[in-house]
Amino acid sequence: MLQFLFGRKARTAGFLSRLGRNQAANTLAIMAFALIPLIAVAGSAMDMARLYYVKSRLQQACDAGALAGRKFMTGQTLDSDSTARANEFFNNNFRDGMFGAKTTSFTPSTLSDGQVRGVAATTVPMTLSAVVGARPITLNVSCQAKLEIPNLDIMFVLDTTGSMGDTNPGDTVSKIAGLRTAVLSFYDTIEAAKRLTTRVRYGFVPYSSTVNVGTLLKPEWLADRWTYQSRVQNGSTPGGSTTRTTDNTYSNWQNTSGSVSTSTSSTRGESCPTPASNYTSPTVEKLVSQSGTTKVYEQTQTINGTQYSSSFSGGLCTITKRIWNNYVQTRNRTEKPCTSNCTTTSNPTYSWIYKPVEFPVDGFKAVGSDGAVVGGVVTYPMFSDTQGNVAVTWNASNACIEERQTVRQMTYPSIPDDAYDMNIDMVPDPARPETQWKPFLPRLVYTRKGMNNWYYPDWPSTSNTQGLWNYYDNAACPTAAKRLNPITRSALNTYLNSLQPRGYTYHDIGFVWGARLLSKTGIFAGDNTSAPNGGDIDRHIIFMTDGGTDTRNGVYEAYGLSALDRRRTSTGSVPSDGDQNTIVANRLGALCTEAKRKGMTVWVIAYGTSLSTMLSNCANDGKAFQANDSGALNDSFRNIATQIARLRVSK
Repeated sequence: MLQFLFGRKARTAGFLSRLGRNQAANTLAIMAFALIPLIAVAGSAMDMARLYYVKSRLQQACDAGALAGRKFMTGQTLDSDSTARANEFFNNNFRDGMFGAKTTSFTPSTLSDGQVRGVAATTVPMTLSAVVGARPITLNVSCQAKLEIPNLDIMFVLDTTGSMGDTNPGDTVSKIAGLRTAVLSFYDTIEAAKRLTTRVRYGFVPYSSTVNVGTLLKPEWLADRWTYQSRVQNGSTPGGSTTRTTDNTYSNWQNTSGSVSTSTSSTRGESCPTPASNYTSPTVEKLVSQSGTTKVYEQTQTINGTQYSSSFSGGLCTITKRIWNNYVQTRNRTEKPCTSNCTTTSNPTYSWIYKPVEFPVDGFKAVGSDGAVVGGVVTYPMFSDTQGNVAVTWNASNACIEERQTVRQMTYPSIPDDAYDMNIDMVPDPARPETQWKPFLPRLVYTRKGMNNWYYPDWPSTSNTQGLWNYYDNAACPTAAKRLNPITRSALNTYLNSLQPRGYTYHDIGFVWGARLLSKTGIFAGDNTSAPNGGDIDRHIIFMTDGGTDTRNGVYEAYGLSALDRRRTSTGSVPSDGDQNTIVANRLGALCTEAKRKGMTVWVIAYGTSLSTMLSNCANDGKAFQANDSGALNDSFRNIATQIARLRVSK
């Protein structure tokens, strides 16, 4: 054993001695020892490059998250929804585990000026440099995003027709309430993004079958006289007088037996037909007491069958149905000799001719301090049912207009030169009434032989037919439009609350007035050409509607009473609603094209309705939205605001 050990030791010493003398073996050892620092240097370089790449991707993800958070914020509030969107965009760009990174985090928050700040971190393990003991490194980045806006003129063209009072499926608020909330959210987003030197102005054109713009106009832009589908007196039958010898007073009816059930139903409509009643109500009377010349009779009435009655108010027809079942009621009639005011005089019965009548309307052209019309009250004599005077008011609350000269055609590949109503920039010539606008006066406008029978352009009658003012939706005048101006949030909220749904849907009249109020070369060019800071102005029309074109030939609208005036349709017969719808849709297309040609950006939102080809084509490319409910409407307005506001990374 000892020999083996000592022999092994001798052999080992000999090997080391030979190794020391062998230069090739020295080089191998040196290389082996040198390889460790070489691996460390190379590994560090590779890991440093890797860390740089990971940090770059982490920064990009942070930027994306901050931008998304700012984009989806409501005003200056980073709520749960916008926080979720920020995290979603961050995670889409940098997932935990990418490049081996672990414990990745991202935290968005808001700064006092409305910017979104993001802080992101991740831990990256080392690879080759871990051989020499390098530990994982934590990377930290930060980012900020903000909205910046140019000078803006934003014109809202808002459908406020009767259907805006409805509620979309899945919503708990009406369409008009959802619209109010969405516009305020849009306002908050824009106002939070603007700088002190930036000018932002807002204008509004609520529309239905016409628009309320009268008190925005100069007096020379309005005609002095205009013709309305009205009536004139055509003689009368004198009234008479009767003298009575007794007076009667009655006590209230008192039910003694039987029953009655009552139900009601309501519909909007042009007329209010009442179903035929089928009931009996015989009354018997007996003398129960007498004191001198005063007699008291007891009346007993028994009612059986079905009775209908109707009322028409505010465009709403209400039918009341009563079912009587041996309903017995009694009351007293007290009879006394008449001692004073015993003669009754009846009014005359008047006869009328219903036809177009020219009226002076220059009395509505009083001017306010800003040079615009304020309207007024004009009394038209010998006009009412009792031969008295009729006072007609036309002011900011109802200053709707009839349009100026138009043309009769179905399609509009371009806007005809003599279609003054479609000319966005044309300034009225006071010497040419066809270029001027006229007051919208439903108090002067009458139906003919019922709302559904228009074949009587000149109709003599002793009947007092309904005036159009009795038909709520058929003579609707929306809330007054507003010219472009800065506005406070409080004033905007008040204005939005004044919007009331009524009337039918005539898109073209709303759009053309939105373009007129926004144009830098039209009737308000003096206000719209430049901004105080000298910067460019971005001009936007936001056109929102909840439905397709919906016209009715019995509607008094911006072109008169279309069933009779027929200013846009053939003069030969009563126009169909379908023909009118086609004309309005085609005119809208031509006006949208013209607005875009003038440099206006057109955004369209279809709210609670499908985004039709008509509406989609009206908008600039990529700027049409469909919003099925109030939440989607809010998202659409917010999306528009962020696109207008030029979202960018600020740090």
